[in-house]
Amino acid sequence: DVTGVQTCALPICSVMYGEGATGGVINILTHKKGIGQGGQVGARVGSYGQRETQATLGKEIGDWSLMASGFERHANNHRDNFKSNEQSMLLQGNWRKESNSINLRYASQTLTSGLPGGVNLSDFMNRSRLSYKPQDHGKTTAESWFAGLGGVVSGWNWVSELTHKRKNVESVYVVDGYATLNQTPTNRLGLRAWYKDQMGALESKTLLGFDDEIWTQNRNDGSRIEQKMQAIYGKYELSHRTSGVSGFVGARRTLAQKQASSGIDGGVNDRNTSADGGRSEEHTSELQSHHDLVCR
Repeated sequence: DVTGVQTCALPICSVMYGEGATGGVINILTHKKGIGQGGQVGARVGSYGQRETQATLGKEIGDWSLMASGFERHANNHRDNFKSNEQSMLLQGNWRKESNSINLRYASQTLTSGLPGGVNLSDFMNRSRLSYKPQDHGKTTAESWFAGLGGVVSGWNWVSELTHKRKNVESVYVVDGYATLNQTPTNRLGLRAWYKDQMGALESKTLLGFDDEIWTQNRNDGSRIEQKMQAIYGKYELSHRTSGVSGFVGARRTLAQKQASSGIDGGVNDRNTSADGGRSEEHTSELQSHHDLVCR
C-alpha cells in the first residue's frame, strides 16, 4: 500500500507543518486507488499469553470504496497486574470520480491494563514479575472522525479536511487512594490549494494553506487547559527538468492562544513567523544535494 516515503529534516519543514514538527517529518505516501474487494481474517498467539485476532472486509460500490476492520489483543505481559486488553475498529469510505474525491473515516480504540508500578532492585532480582500494587488499573479510550473533500477549480487542486478526536485516560491507584481522569477533545480544520504550471523545461508549483485547531484537556481535579492555533502558509517551487536543479521559498504565520485554569489561572498569546528557502541539484537519479536557508 506504500508508494514512497518523504522525509523533511528540521528546520526546513517549519513552513508546511509549523513549530509542532520539532523533530522533522516523515510522510508516508500510499496508493490512491480504492481499498479493494474482499476480506481477510487472521489470528496470532505469542509469549506472555498474547492472543490477537483481526478481520478486514472491503467492498466496491460504484465509485465508492468501503472498508471495515476490527482488531482485538489480549496479553498477560511480563509483570504481575500488567494484563492488557485492546479492541479497535476502523470504518472507511472513499469516493473518487475524475479529480473529485470524498474521504470519510471513523476509528475507535479501547485499552484496559493493570498498572504494576515500580519495585526496588533487590525485589526485582528475586522476582521480576512482582508488583506492589496488584489492584491499580487504567483505561484509555480514543475516537476520531475524519471528513475530507477534494477537487479542481480553474486549474487549482484543493483539499479540505475536518477532524475531531476525543481521548479519555483514566487511572485508578487503589493503594495510594486516588484516581485521575483526563478528557482531551481536539478539533481541526485544514485547507490546502496548489497550482502546477509548465513552461518548457521549467515546472512550477504554488501551494497555499490554512490550519485551524482547538485542543482542550479537562481533568477531574477541576483544572482545564485550552489551546487555539491558526496558521496560514504558502510555498513556491520552481524546477528545471533538464538540469535537475530546483529551488523553493515559503513562509508561515502562526497565531496561538493558550489558557489554563486551576488554582492559578493564566494564559499565553504567541505569534510566530517562519520563512525558508532552498535549492537542490540532482546529480544522478538516486542522489540529490540540498542547500537550505531558514529564517524565523
